Amino acid sequence: MFESLKISNLPPYAKLFVGLFTTLMLCVCAWTILILYVQEGMISEEDVPAYVTEPYGEAEPADSSDDETEIGETENELSSERFERNVKLAHTHINGQTLLFFAIGFVFLFTSVKPKLKKTVLWVFGLSIFVHAFGLAGQHFHWFYDDILAISGFLILGSIAYMSFVIYVNLLEKPADSL
Repeated sequence: MFESLKISNLPPYAKLFVGLFTTLMLCVCAWTILILYVQEGMISEEDVPAYVTEPYGEAEPADSSDDETEIGETENELSSERFERNVKLAHTHINGQTLLFFAIGFVFLFTSVKPKLKKTVLWVFGLSIFVHAFGLAGQHFHWFYDDILAISGFLILGSIAYMSFVIYVNLLEKPADSL
């Protein structure tokens, strides 16, 4: 059934929609990488625009010296709070990433990629989302969770980038005469 339906055979307005959708998906990937760069301190404060560093409401800066003494006293409480935060973050991510998986995966079904490769890409993407949620839940508790979080995040972004590339290539193809 899907073999007869191809992106290259879509009318121009549908190709526009698919192209814009794919571009927005790549923006999601780019934004994710930007968040990583900011979190890891890879972007200096001089590179951050002033409107980002000056919030509407002035928040009191956190005093890190007091935090160190409190961590020793309430480590179990902080661990349970951190785990709860991680599980909530994992829940949010698995919801959003599943939506991304469905959206771009559905468009990817109509590409000219061989069925076996489609299955492989979709399996890698889907399993990476599950592993990513697992890694988020255990983030900062053990190096294993941090590593699988990084690897699965790379596989998710790589899957989206590959599917987007194939979709763009199919958008540029001329329609088949057999439609």
